[in-house]
Amino acid sequence: MLIKILRASSVRVLPMMLAASMISGCALLGGSMMRGQRAMEDGDFEAAVLHYGRAIQEGESLPLAHANRCIALDSIERHEEAIADCTASLEASEGVEVEGYERHVVLNNRAVAYLNLRKDQEAVDDLDAAIELAPDYAEAYANRGRAAISQERYEEAIEDLDHAIELNAELSQAFGNRGFAWQQLGKDVEAIADYTRAIEIDNNPEAYFNRASIRYALGRFEEAYADYKAVLEYGPGTYRAFVAKTQVDVLGLLPSIQEAEGGSPAETDDGSEDEADETEVGGTGTLDESDGAEGTEESEDGAEGTQDGG
Repeated sequence: MLIKILRASSVRVLPMMLAASMISGCALLGGSMMRGQRAMEDGDFEAAVLHYGRAIQEGESLPLAHANRCIALDSIERHEEAIADCTASLEASEGVEVEGYERHVVLNNRAVAYLNLRKDQEAVDDLDAAIELAPDYAEAYANRGRAAISQERYEEAIEDLDHAIELNAELSQAFGNRGFAWQQLGKDVEAIADYTRAIEIDNNPEAYFNRASIRYALGRFEEAYADYKAVLEYGPGTYRAFVAKTQVDVLGLLPSIQEAEGGSPAETDDGSEDEADETEVGGTGTLDESDGAEGTEESEDGAEGTQDGG
C-alpha cells in the first residue's frame, strides 16, 4: 500500500467582523446599517453587501458602511471591490469625528484584501501604518507575519507572530501561521506545539491538517489519522476535508488503525490477512497549491490575514 505524502498549507486565519463594537457604539444608525450588521453576524455576506450598499446610497454613516462592506466583499472573494470600499472608508473618515471608528482596523482589513490578491507590499504598507497608529494591535503584527510567510521570509514572520502572540495569547491564527513557518524551517517539534495550541484555542481545522502532515511524514500514522478525522469534523465541505477523507480511507487500511477502530485487518480471497505494502514517507509538508473552499486563495500560500472588529 503506497501512502503519499500530503502537502501542508499554512493555517487559514478566519475573518473577524469589523466593528461589532463600532456599530453598536453609534446610537443613530439607521435600518440599513443595522440590517447589514445582523447579516454579518449571521454570516450572510451577500445580504450584508446589499444592506450596506443601501446605507451608502442613503448617505448613512459612510465611513462605517464602506468599512463593513469591505469585510463582506472580501469574505465572498470580491477582493478588488473590498479594497475600494476600505479606501472609500478611509477617505470618508478624513477630518471627520466618527464614533467608534478605528482607522488602524480599516487599514488592517484593506491589507487582508491585498494579501488575498498577493499584493504583499501594499499589504505591508497598510500594516505598517496600522501599527504606527496602534502599536499594541496584535492582528496587524499577525498579518504582517502572514505577508512574510507569503514571501518565504520565515524568520521575519516568526518575529512578527511572536509579537502578535505576546499581545494576544488567544489568537489561534497567529499560532497556526507560526507553526507553518516553523514547519518550513524544518522545526517539526516547534511546529507541532504551535498547531496544538491553535487547536486548543478553537479547533482550527487547518492546524489539524498541517499537524497531520507532519505526523504522517514522521510515520506517526495513528496520530495523523486522528488529526485527519478532526479535519472532517471541524472543517467539512472544504478542499482540505476532501484530501483528509482520502487519507482517512487510506490510513484506515493499516492493521494497527483497524484494530484501534475495533475492526480487523482486511483478508485476502484465500482467507489470509493482507499485509500492507511498505509505506513510503519522508520530509515535511510544503504549501498546498489549491484550496477552493471557504475563500482560501487558490494557487497561493494558503495563509490568510486577520480581519478584525476592534
